[in-house]
Amino acid sequence: MHIVLPLRNIGSGPALNVEIAVTPRNAAGQRSQAWGDARHTTWLVGLGLGEDAAVVIPIGKLGDLPSFDIWIDYTDVAKKPWQTFAKFLARDEGGAYRGMSISSPVRDAAGTES
Repeated sequence: MHIVLPLRNIGSGPALNVEIAVTPRNAAGQRSQAWGDARHTTWLVGLGLGEDAAVVIPIGKLGDLPSFDIWIDYTDVAKKPWQTFAKFLARDEGGAYRGMSISSPVRDAAGTES
């Protein structure tokens, strides 16, 4: 099974080395005992300015469309790291994204946020 995520680059330039990670959640968008905190990931080499993409995330044993958290990590042309986070709640209005944030996290050489 899989989730297909529609993405659009709304930034001011291309997004490079794009990693998309999804963690399924329960219907209320909270941690699920069944899913835990496992991240299911896929990659794109890049996404151009204003470009759309449909990204397929394989998730084993997936039934109905779950609520999930999504992280999109990428760099800009100056190699500055960026992260977009959002929560998808399947029960809201037939499914809706909530709490989207875009930030440039500070990371150490190993890629760990500090």
